[in-house]
Amino acid sequence: MGEQAGELLKMEARSTFNLSLTVNGQPWSGAVPIEVTLLEFLRERLRLTGTKRSCESEVCGACTVLVDNRPVSSCNYLAFEANGKSVLTIEGVAQGEQLDPLQEAFIRNIGAQCGYCTPGQIMAAKALLLENPNPTREQIAEWLSGNICRCGAYGAIAQSILEAAAESQAKRKKS
Repeated sequence: MGEQAGELLKMEARSTFNLSLTVNGQPWSGAVPIEVTLLEFLRERLRLTGTKRSCESEVCGACTVLVDNRPVSSCNYLAFEANGKSVLTIEGVAQGEQLDPLQEAFIRNIGAQCGYCTPGQIMAAKALLLENPNPTREQIAEWLSGNICRCGAYGAIAQSILEAAAESQAKRKKS
């Protein structure tokens, strides 16, 4: 029995990973099973449920988060792949009570109908604006092609992104 218990402990030790990352500006470290996706880690371990589970096959974009400012489908991105990196979820976009200009624009333009895809849409748009602060409608459509809105709010989503980009540009010019 002692030998079996030792083997079981060795197996258990191999099946976890000591993860260290920053999520929404807060450092986190601890052991996680190696097969846990970033989506599962965020929703179940950290209780950050704004990131949505949907297709689980990198098709719909509902689970989009930023890893080092790049959009990833957290449903198929293993948590250990984020080791040493910075993760931004929808919960970390606002600065306290102050919404991000992108969030405000989504609200103004009714960039969400049912709202299920909205966190992923906002995260993908955030990544776009970090890379290209002044996108065209065509660039927005191309960039967000991996984010599906079943309600068809694409026009309002694009308008929200264009407005947020214009607001950010205006703020930069004032500075």
